[in-house]
Amino acid sequence: MLGPDGAILHTHVKISRYGDETFVERTRTGRVITVLESPIGNLTVLICRDLFNDTVEPVVTASHANVLLVPSLSPKTSAHETAAEEFRASNAAATFVCNRWIRKGDGKPDGGRTETFSLLPGKSKDGTTTLRFSLARAEDDYLLVTVE
Repeated sequence: MLGPDGAILHTHVKISRYGDETFVERTRTGRVITVLESPIGNLTVLICRDLFNDTVEPVVTASHANVLLVPSLSPKTSAHETAAEEFRASNAAATFVCNRWIRKGDGKPDGGRTETFSLLPGKSKDGTTTLRFSLARAEDDYLLVTVE
């Protein structure tokens, strides 16, 4: 995590590896969730599956984290969104998932980009929906959110 001047404020080591019956990610894992207090909220980084890991969830819920920053490399982020909704309810947390998916040089657009989203506490102006924002198109580079 970088500060306003570009200096490194914090480095998070992911807690849970990706793995299935055919592949297990070869990464170093950690065991610590750090919450950085800031003027915009209490920030924590959760990498990909950390957001919906059964071991991590109670630690985040018991913390004062209310801004969850989640980089991810996933073809879909439905599990991320379910967990974000749970943290919105338990911690009044805003969750920002920046997603990409690894393509194997086939020249097709990165379909995982459209799985990028933010879920914010609150309701829409008419009070019927939660505040959820996502990339409009696969070629968009930024998720811009304005809440009035």
